[in-house]
Amino acid sequence: MFKHVVMWRFKPEVVESDKQLMKAQLEALLERVPSLQSIEVGLNVAAGEAVFDVVLTTGFADELAYRAYADDPAHLEVVAFVRSLVCDRAVVDYRVD
Repeated sequence: MFKHVVMWRFKPEVVESDKQLMKAQLEALLERVPSLQSIEVGLNVAAGEAVFDVVLTTGFADELAYRAYADDPAHLEVVAFVRSLVCDRAVVDYRVD
């Protein structure tokens, strides 16, 4: 199994409805991208300087399946929307043996 984890910070002007729309669009990828096996999207509830606002955790059969997801047009469409809302991003990709 291969995991892809992304965390973002929203731009200060992003409104709650756009945060919820981003979450919904990301979650909808499970039905739209064949290589995506699992997805979880969480909006942060903690406070502090080190926190991120949202986390995405996705699961794939292997790294090749992840690469198919990364290039999938449905994913790229959501990426464009996400980029309009965020100012910081952190990523971790790893294999689960």
